[in-house]
Order: sequence, then C-alpha cells, then structure tokens
Amino acid sequence: MKIHKIENFLVKKQNWIINKLQYLEKNTPKKIRRDFSLGEKMLFLNEEYIIKHIPNDRKRLSIKVEKKSFEIYHPEGYNFNLNSKAVKNKIIRWYKDAADEIIKERVSIYKARLNVEPLGITIRSYKSRWGACRENGQITFNWKLIQAPIYIIDYVVVHELCHLVYLNHSKMYWKLVESIFPDYRTYKNWLKKKILHLRFE
Repeated sequence: MKIHKIENFLVKKQNWIINKLQYLEKNTPKKIRRDFSLGEKMLFLNEEYIIKHIPNDRKRLSIKVEKKSFEIYHPEGYNFNLNSKAVKNKIIRWYKDAADEIIKERVSIYKARLNVEPLGITIRSYKSRWGACRENGQITFNWKLIQAPIYIIDYVVVHELCHLVYLNHSKMYWKLVESIFPDYRTYKNWLKKKILHLRFE
C-alpha cells in the first residue's frame, strides 16, 4: 500500500482509532505496585487482607494472616522503606508456603477424579503462565495463583492434570477438561482479565 493511501486511511479512521485507544486505556488493568505499607491490601484466595505493622521483640520478620489482617511482625524501629526487598521476600515466602499446601490438596482431589498420578508437584514463580506439565509428569504451579478464588485454582489444577493424558491442547484434551469444568471458558477468561492484578511487582 502506498504512503498516501495509508495517510488517507488514517485520516478517515482517526476518530475510530482515538476512541479505540481511549477504550483500551480505560479497560486495561494497571499493574499494582506494592510497597507493603500500613493499610495496603493483599489478596489471598480472592479475599482482601489489610496489612498491619506490628512491632515485637523478635529480630526477624514474621507473618500471620487472620481475620482479614495481613500482620507483619517486625523489630522495633524497623524501616520498611530501607528493607523493602527483605519484606517482599518474606511475604513471597509466605505465599509460596500457602500455595504449596493448598494446591497440593486440590491436586489430590482432582487426580483421583481423573485417575492420573503426577510425578511431582512444585511451586515456583512465573511471569506469564499459571502452570506447566512436563513430559515426565512433573507439574509446576505459579504461586501467585493463591491470590485467586479457589475455583480458579481448581481449574488450573485440572488444566495441568489433563496434560498427563493429553500433552497438547487438542479437542480431546479440552473435552477432558470440560468433563470436570463445563464452564472452563469462563475461568480462562477470568485469568486473562485478572493477570495483572495477580502479578506481584
């Protein structure tokens, strides 16, 4: 296409392009930057927990989550700004431990229904995927899933377990997923829409 034709096309479609860009800007979720400050909201199983800073006599950070509170216990005079990396690592460690326990429980439920047995289950960090199944049967899940509703976690668990039968995304594979979750498309769309909200920057 010649340059003048492209220019004419852009002029004619200018309003449409502007409206489309405005729509995308308005409807694209923004990344959530976390500094773990007092009152910040954290997600756990799709429930919001409010961060509380609680000084104590211990020299190390510790975390306790209960009654809608994400309690960070810290030494007196602890500077959260100077030690933000240590705080983040501690929180991620808590999330990973919770994910390890809960996801393995869900795997136990659904592997029985699908009559499959994974070689092993590991929890790690992914930037843009929720899980992975290797040819040898080893399955890995993204710890960030623990922020999502339990039914979304279940969908991802089933998604990966079904790869033990079909290591692809063929029609037969999706039929197997559908046999457990008839509305699996709804869960797929939920993850696409919420991916930035579940990231941990």
